[in-house]
Amino acid sequence: MAMGLPTTDLWMYDLAGGNRSRFTFDPGDDRIPIWSPDGSKILSGSTRGGLFRIYEKNSSGTGSEELFLVKPC
Repeated sequence: MAMGLPTTDLWMYDLAGGNRSRFTFDPGDDRIPIWSPDGSKILSGSTRGGLFRIYEKNSSGTGSEELFLVKPC
């Protein structure tokens, strides 16, 4: 979910507990999160470095984001 901050980061929302936690922390705009079929990863688009890139991160929030795809803007 995008929270509308000056740079848009992604947040996770716990439906059972009602808590939210920040999922991305970079200076670019992060958008369009998509869960992997097995639920273990989340892919999202980002405008970091002037290019539209797709990153992948563990859905648990652990570990670093890995570059998945780069496309010129």
